[in-house]
Amino acid sequence: MHGNPIKIFFLTGFMAVGKTYWAKRMGSLLDYTVFDLDEVIERHNQNTISEIINLQGEPYFRELESEILRELIATLTASCIISLGGGTLINARNLELVKNSGTLIWLKRNIRPLNHEEKKTRPLFIDTDIDKLYSIRKEHYSLSDYCLDLDSLSNDEIESRLTRIIES
Repeated sequence: MHGNPIKIFFLTGFMAVGKTYWAKRMGSLLDYTVFDLDEVIERHNQNTISEIINLQGEPYFRELESEILRELIATLTASCIISLGGGTLINARNLELVKNSGTLIWLKRNIRPLNHEEKKTRPLFIDTDIDKLYSIRKEHYSLSDYCLDLDSLSNDEIESRLTRIIES
């Protein structure tokens, strides 16, 4: 790479805030490779996140998530954008790894009710106190290098701010 270090940008935030959407949009716009951690886990395990959690439990899933995140970062050969799962940072080792490996960007949005299709792909929304879950995760999100309040910005403003962060 001739002295050009690999730059990694991590998008974090609560479930259904648009992490995957913004990672893919910015990757396309700025010509960065994009990884969605949940998609990488699903390909590796040949099951959906819902199936993994339902069949093997959340503790197993969280350990698998940590292992795959470590492997992904260790094998990167080019700068990229990685969208994290909504709960990835609750593991202190993951938070430390992410903070030491790149720039962490919190995509913040008010919690909103999910529609039926969204609930099917987010098993932790079933039988969960969403406000309590968000409160716990928010503590970890708040340690991000940047915070973008998506509710107060237009899509063009979000794109512009993410561009400035990534290109700085």
